[in-house]
Amino acid sequence: MPSRIVDAHAHIYPQRYLEFIRDIVHNDSTPWGRHASFLLDNRISTNRAMWDIDAHFEVMDRAGVQVQALSLPIPQAYFEKESDAVEAAHITNDHIAELCEKYPDRFKGMPCLPLPHVDAALKELDRTINDLGMHGVMLGANARGIGLDDERFRPLYREMNRLKLTVLLHPVTPPAYEETVDWDIATGAGFIYDGAVATLKLANSGVFEENADINLIVPHMGAFILAAWDRIGGGGAGPMGSAGKRRETPKPIYDYLTKLYYDTVTPAQNLWSTALRTVGPSQIIFGTDYPFARGYEPMIESIERQDLTEAEKEAIYHGTADRLLQR
Repeated sequence: MPSRIVDAHAHIYPQRYLEFIRDIVHNDSTPWGRHASFLLDNRISTNRAMWDIDAHFEVMDRAGVQVQALSLPIPQAYFEKESDAVEAAHITNDHIAELCEKYPDRFKGMPCLPLPHVDAALKELDRTINDLGMHGVMLGANARGIGLDDERFRPLYREMNRLKLTVLLHPVTPPAYEETVDWDIATGAGFIYDGAVATLKLANSGVFEENADINLIVPHMGAFILAAWDRIGGGGAGPMGSAGKRRETPKPIYDYLTKLYYDTVTPAQNLWSTALRTVGPSQIIFGTDYPFARGYEPMIESIERQDLTEAEKEAIYHGTADRLLQR
């Protein structure tokens, strides 16, 4: 067993948050609202670990997990009405900060931001990092359909960069949700696609070039990114933007992608060998998506099966997270 395990990708829903958003999402007929309603009724309400911190302790202690970095999963606090988004973010972040204060050796806090409202998001970022002492940021992979490369978000990235924050990217309602709702394809493939698209938009638009001190954690071990590694640079022709202009970046796109961090949220054993060859063990960080993942043992077994040195395993289990989440 490793000497220490830190889960950089774990979640909690404050009960007040669930109560606050229920009527909002049930009255929202957009794809985002319908997806949020589906999650509340069919995923969240059926598993007490989604809101009960005692259930977290039970699973953590059984598997020898010392620390969880807690964040809000989907539905994020991304509401059309700014006051709703701000209130939802406050409820969530205050609750996570209270858990971190009560159990400082067990939890780190990754606050959510009330996007797409940038000024409000900047205020909440300042409050959570500087006043509440939280440890990073959770960033949904799109803000109600607005891509993360949108120019309006640039001030937010500059502030994250100034603070040298670790940012956990997380899928939300994916693009083309209407086409993937049948058979729950949105969960099986849409979320993975959402995370990949967001990462590639940030890389191609120059966000990583301009904000080199942001430490981004890519979800699901970057599944679609690694699978399409030979094509993401534009298939050798050079990527083009929406206006048909060639993208000009100081470095090849791969240079940015190999400096990101990739969590271990994947059941696919063959993806491990691809990740280790492509980005290397130094860029892989332990994360589980708990409590959507029901336990830790399969993830630990996956790591133990890899051809890694003990030092590399320790870095994946906790060393990289200890460094990135230290504030």
